[in-house]
Amino acid sequence: MNSSPSSKPKILLAEDDPHVQQMVTILLEEAGYDIRSADTGAGCLAIFDEFAPDLVLLDIYLPFERQNEATDFGERIGFELCRRLRRHPLGIEMPILFLTSLIGEERVVEGLDAGADDYIVKPFRPKELLARIRCHVGRLDRTRRAERLCDGLAPGARIEGNEGRIYRIDSKIGRGGMGVVYLAEELGLNRQVAIKTLDAKYLREKKELQRFLREAKATCELDHPNLARGLEVVTRDDLCFYAMEFVPGRTVSELVEREGPVEQRRACRLMLQVGRGLAHLESRSLIHRDVKPENIILDDNDHATLVDFGLSKPVHGVGSFTTEGIILGTPYYLSPEQVKGQRNLDIRSDLFSLGTTFYLMLTGSKPFEGETTVGIINQRLFQDPVPVARRNGLVSPSISRIVQKMMARAIEERYSSPKQVIHDLGLVLNGAEPVCV
Repeated sequence: MNSSPSSKPKILLAEDDPHVQQMVTILLEEAGYDIRSADTGAGCLAIFDEFAPDLVLLDIYLPFERQNEATDFGERIGFELCRRLRRHPLGIEMPILFLTSLIGEERVVEGLDAGADDYIVKPFRPKELLARIRCHVGRLDRTRRAERLCDGLAPGARIEGNEGRIYRIDSKIGRGGMGVVYLAEELGLNRQVAIKTLDAKYLREKKELQRFLREAKATCELDHPNLARGLEVVTRDDLCFYAMEFVPGRTVSELVEREGPVEQRRACRLMLQVGRGLAHLESRSLIHRDVKPENIILDDNDHATLVDFGLSKPVHGVGSFTTEGIILGTPYYLSPEQVKGQRNLDIRSDLFSLGTTFYLMLTGSKPFEGETTVGIINQRLFQDPVPVARRNGLVSPSISRIVQKMMARAIEERYSSPKQVIHDLGLVLNGAEPVCV
């Protein structure tokens, strides 16, 4: 495991009772494990660095060898030793099991709080000890295989989907907050897809796994020409990913960066398309929560597609996937209620973000800028942006008012739905005045 796929799993036993040490050593060697033993804390640390084990068995009442160290650690050396091993780069994910005669609920809690994965009381049952070791070593092995898959998918590598689908990796597109995105080909159909993987470290985190699966499910349920469509979700013990249609083109952000402000009628047509996509989300009781120029892809015919549903959630979903005080999303484009951490968001938050994107397209500049996230947030909460028409004299007052209403700080002063935005944009494109502003 630790050195090559065919090597024996390596176990380090820190136990000062020679009879227990001998019994455990024989038991594990017969079961096919490579085992090293230490009868002191200092010896355990020395072997750990050289041996790089896959699992450690620790006795709690273990002498450290040097009296001054033992005094510093107190009587129960094993607890502090566990903490030390957890701080070691090799010990971050490695299973640590206490093997001890120390019983009682408080001691078990103390051991788990010290960083242990399991607590086995002597005298132990050999079959149960082996079963627990197999369980922890197997989990570590699955995690390592998933890490190799998710972070090391080389061009040409193949991964299996559901119902016999096979995807061949072409290249890495990028990395997000929770995983890596690859460009791949679905063999048999000869079509390009995007494969979004979940980092292995999140496979054991219920909240993060739930968030990823929510994103995947929401994407696969969408069916609209202006929204990226999910194809399938694949979950296994060692791998979690979903495949979605690959949308080639350039982002709105790249368009503005290369060409500057977008001509107002063209910008209106693009925003009209994204507005239709948001209307579809609203019809499914979903919100996107991360509408921004980087998430709008344009093809050569100016067809706009809204992508990346990493923050999408049901409007009336139970529970929050945003830790209090932690902002999910891009600070330049978040609505005031998002930066306040409000939970009951609705589609009007997406309309604010779309309005800030509209603002960037028409002026070539972000409506709120600052050197720090806090500075940007303060502007968002307490200031109105300079009207679009004042920053770009080529923009009509009608369009400027539409953007202003989309970006109203008070949510009740914004458009109430994407359909209203679509209606007003349609009127302006036909030479009429907007009616919903």
